[in-house]
Amino acid sequence: MEYKLFLVGEEYIVAQAAEEALVDHNERGGEGYHLTMDDVSEVPLDKAGRFEQEEDAIKT
Repeated sequence: MEYKLFLVGEEYIVAQAAEEALVDHNERGGEGYHLTMDDVSEVPLDKAGRFEQEEDAIKT
């Protein structure tokens, strides 16, 4: 299986296809927070950047 990194709105999601990332985002977003395919973009794996970490997340 090949996975890719997608930016859906302001959230990064790992999925096999853009549609899968969108469904994942919309299912967790709840009522009234649904995005469309226009809000999904594939992020190149060689892209460098800073990522925020949730406060209670495990740091490795």
